Amino acid sequence: MLRLLAVTVGTALLTGAAAAVPMRNVKLEIKDSAGNRIDTRVSAKAEALGTWYPLAMDSLNLAHAGYAYPPSGGTLALPEGFVTLHVSRGPEWTPWSKRLWIGRDTTVNVTLARFHDMRSRNFYSSDLHVHSRHDPIEFTISPANAKRIAKAEDLAILHLLDQAYRFTGTTDSESDATTLLFHAWEHRHMTYGHVALPGLRSSVPWGCCLAPSEAWPLLDDLALQVSGPGRALFVLAHPGSTDAFDDDRSWPGTGLGREYALLAARGRLDGFDVVSYSNYPNERWDDWYDALSSGVTLTPTAGTDAVLNIFSHRPAGGWRMYADMGSSTPFSYDNWIEIVRAGRTFVTSLPLIPRFRANSRRPGEKFESAADTTTIPIEIETRCVTGLTKVSVVGSTGTLWSVDLSKRNPVPTRFDSTFSLRRATPGWLALKVDGVSGDRVLMDLPAVAHTNAVRVTKNGAARQETRACGRMLDRVDALEHLLNGRQNWTAAWHEDTVRAAIAQARSFYGRAFKRSPSAFQLVPPPPAGSSMFTWSAALDDEPGDKVSYRITLSADSLFGAPVTFYSDDPWIGATPARPGLPTWWRIEAVDRGGNVTPCTPATFRATLLVASADAPVGDAGVRPHAWPNPARGPVRLEGLGADVVVYDVLGRMVASAGRGLRQQAGGWVWDARDRGQRARPGLYWAVSRAHGGALRITILE
Repeated sequence: MLRLLAVTVGTALLTGAAAAVPMRNVKLEIKDSAGNRIDTRVSAKAEALGTWYPLAMDSLNLAHAGYAYPPSGGTLALPEGFVTLHVSRGPEWTPWSKRLWIGRDTTVNVTLARFHDMRSRNFYSSDLHVHSRHDPIEFTISPANAKRIAKAEDLAILHLLDQAYRFTGTTDSESDATTLLFHAWEHRHMTYGHVALPGLRSSVPWGCCLAPSEAWPLLDDLALQVSGPGRALFVLAHPGSTDAFDDDRSWPGTGLGREYALLAARGRLDGFDVVSYSNYPNERWDDWYDALSSGVTLTPTAGTDAVLNIFSHRPAGGWRMYADMGSSTPFSYDNWIEIVRAGRTFVTSLPLIPRFRANSRRPGEKFESAADTTTIPIEIETRCVTGLTKVSVVGSTGTLWSVDLSKRNPVPTRFDSTFSLRRATPGWLALKVDGVSGDRVLMDLPAVAHTNAVRVTKNGAARQETRACGRMLDRVDALEHLLNGRQNWTAAWHEDTVRAAIAQARSFYGRAFKRSPSAFQLVPPPPAGSSMFTWSAALDDEPGDKVSYRITLSADSLFGAPVTFYSDDPWIGATPARPGLPTWWRIEAVDRGGNVTPCTPATFRATLLVASADAPVGDAGVRPHAWPNPARGPVRLEGLGADVVVYDVLGRMVASAGRGLRQQAGGWVWDARDRGQRARPGLYWAVSRAHGGALRITILE
């Protein structure tokens, strides 16, 4: 996360009725069942006002809007009257709640009981993405206070992504045997996405590439430098910060994981934050499922993006991930990192999953099956302190098995089962658990947990579902469209590097598509030529597939020195070469798998006529002009309005006002060959709807 926030100082909230209520000091003696004082999260709701306390910043109690972390034996100021006090310590402890009358200064004794001890089962939790020094800094969070928060949320490891602040490449000196702090970096690439770097050993740049600058380097380049066994995890943070893919100039658009499909295809990701406060919505299961169902091995992770030093932020650990260390691996920071890299994880807001096995394999593992269908033994053990409502086994084809527990009375807090599923292979399976929401410990989050997948391979290969591969390719298409519009490459090899990564991703996901498009036919053009060539649409019935048309033209029937371009539509009305001249043509339907069906006839000779370069006179009463045209350098455009944009023959925007087009002496100038643009030779159109203008521009080599 990187954004400026409008700050409301907490003390300013003490107005009106709330400010008029007498306040009383409530001392909190909070202990575990053995009588030991423990750190916890505390909230209090004033019944008369309907207001959550604390209302103001308090660095002693680490007070945030509606919750605090008072030191053991500490005191909170609460309003006189009936107050409901809530005390919690993460998903492994039973939340404590009681309605109290506060009439004077008083002491409240709380005993918090452990619900289930995951450490005794060799599971250790962490929030991968928390800040303690993120602008605007409203109050100071020292490492000691950060550790107090981690203990209050019962996190084994707290990752603080504050760039160079206290970064050493090792656990912080404030760590102890049960609670580790690790200061690392959040690398913020404003085009391709943000990454959390747990386990980072050496410093990296803070980030780069805010639009309209060139979108280079790739996150892929950073992954090669810092991640791998014994080094950092490479985790795509809050990858679903927005669904507005083209919003690339401000938060939340600058946090969107646009390189996701490329990184997944190239095996660069150690983790993908399926849950985060900065995802919109918080949960992005479907994004993760698309990678799994495309044959990608990808670990689900959780990083809240909580900001400890801002009053109005939700708590660390609201979303968290557990790593299954197993009985043979002692708990240490480095060991934990490698277990996460191996994928033995589940993520949760509250439910716990001490055991999920598919054919005796843990989440993150795989097994081979030679048969077309496989009977898979399933083992499930799950718990939720507020109660369980649904337990589901999900896979590449949807929900494979589910049990509804919500109607049971009482709603169970534990569910264990063993059974067998017969499924087509290859594929993947994972466990999703839903619990009862509404408790204050959740802070309005849903109660949900999800394991990593167990993968089933056949002949060593993973399953590739065409629908999922199609959606991953949609992401690749959206990224390429964004880059085509921005351009601004400072070196040709920068663009070549990015285009090569896009091509590799297309090849990876395209392997799922096996069938060629259907046959299609040209509508014969008249001998004298036509301003448009049309043909019947080629169809492809594979879910997720798309058809485009590869058009090749040449001056001779042997197609020497051919020019090739693409169209998504079954017609063509402009060419990047030989407009108005007799030309030999070849049109082929190409799907996402590279499967090709030629047009009938396979080749033909025809003349594509083009309209005059002068656009029709629009309402503005101007006749636009462009010169020099053809050009190898700058093109001056006159008679076009402020909405002018330049498109290529595929309908992709390559320049607009302020993004490649600059105003000059009452007109516009587009330099298609400068270092920031580098438009390829061919045909382009400058369009201004406001002035009713459309100019054809030819760029030469």
